[in-house]
Amino acid sequence: MKHNCAVALIASTTKKILQPKTLKLLELQKNRGQDAAGIISFSDDINDFIRLTTTSRKPLIQNLKNKITHKPANLTLGHLRYATYGNNETPQPTLLKHILKTKTIAIAGNFNITNIPKINLFLKKHNIFVPNNNDIDIILYLFAFYIDKFADKNSWNIEKWIHNIYNKISGGYFFVIANANGQAALIRDPNGIRPAFFYNSNNSFIATSEKYAISQAFNINPEKIKEVPRGNVILLENYNYKKTITIIQKKPTYCSLERIYFSNHNDTEIYSQRKCLGKKLYEKLQEEHENTVLCYVPNSAKPAFDGLIDEIYNRTKKLPKNLPIISKNKNTRTFISNKTQRKNIIKNIYEVLNYDLTGKTLICIEDSIIRGNTLKI
Repeated sequence: MKHNCAVALIASTTKKILQPKTLKLLELQKNRGQDAAGIISFSDDINDFIRLTTTSRKPLIQNLKNKITHKPANLTLGHLRYATYGNNETPQPTLLKHILKTKTIAIAGNFNITNIPKINLFLKKHNIFVPNNNDIDIILYLFAFYIDKFADKNSWNIEKWIHNIYNKISGGYFFVIANANGQAALIRDPNGIRPAFFYNSNNSFIATSEKYAISQAFNINPEKIKEVPRGNVILLENYNYKKTITIIQKKPTYCSLERIYFSNHNDTEIYSQRKCLGKKLYEKLQEEHENTVLCYVPNSAKPAFDGLIDEIYNRTKKLPKNLPIISKNKNTRTFISNKTQRKNIIKNIYEVLNYDLTGKTLICIEDSIIRGNTLKI
């Protein structure tokens, strides 16, 4: 697992100040990124058609907001990066310029590509040098290879080459790629491992990694927000929805990290799934609940905790005793940090309350499925 990130796209057929709403989409997905952030804007103004702003300074959203120039645009693409492996890389979106607007492309993604060395070898065999040699740039140059081969001055002719991308890339991914000529594409892996959602209206198009962000930022009924089908490409032309193409679909394989821990549990679907997982924990408990005290940590474990409480009551008609023994007072995630940083962060964000639990069995519901932190109580 190398990356878990947030992607946010807004496209409009008429030029608007899109940056504030893009920032809002990123802010609503800040649980997905704490390492780096960026926004790129495209417009049909020939004198000012590209603006890229990135940052790795904390706090990310506020720093990005301070750096951005709010000018009318037809398309904005934003990204929050959360590396679960290795050091920080160049913030996304990543831009590759060309003398043709159709071949000037930017990319942002939430992905875990399992064959990056093989893709890099393919590029080297075609005498393509990737300057930074990191995974997002390797993916960008793979797209650029086919775009350079098939695009003309009016269109990148994506239908002629997109199947090659699916043949070359292995893993879970949701990429958004856009050019300076009003075209964009949403590309999701064949198994639907990484989440992707969109909303389409007559003159605007919105896409994010989480449905909740679109619903909250634009006050849209969640039922009107659709999931990008796995193995599909959604095409935008002239900053508006054009069509959806099915490339290859395989058995649905959703990322457990996304469902159990990473995604915002304010999303009703995510909350329900985690609550169901909590209900299943009932079978693991002993029949005697009189001397059992329940608690949960971190905050993202609350839905599973609620599910377990409900199931105990449904089975026994008694509410188990539960106490806020451990509380987390900041919305900060610690599992990415190194050992020393994690220890320092934990001291500041967790509070352990004193209770007399003599003769009690304490059960703590937690969901740290990547790297748990051990608290001595």
